[in-house]
Amino acid sequence: MAPVHQLDIIIVGAGLAGLGAAIGLARKGHKVTVLEGAPSLTEGGSGIQVPPNATRVINSYGLTPKFLPEVMLPEAMHFLRFDTGITLGEIPLNPKVAQVYGSP
Repeated sequence: MAPVHQLDIIIVGAGLAGLGAAIGLARKGHKVTVLEGAPSLTEGGSGIQVPPNATRVINSYGLTPKFLPEVMLPEAMHFLRFDTGITLGEIPLNPKVAQVYGSP
């Protein structure tokens, strides 16, 4: 589907936001170029938490089958006292989050 006014768009940075924007804009028919300064794409940290509203977007882009083999769906988030390690609280995550919000 070509937009009424096709734009030539340059996105600087191939991180999550940049690539997400690029996919969305390209799907709307715009010409998108992504520029990245790093010589290769690598793991950038210890982990990224992706909430249900974002996983719905990933699914709408058709990327869920590529992501699922690489992800971990935590069962709960535990809050511990720093000096004793005693559990102060817990928030259930999966599968409850998917049941409540329709996406993991």
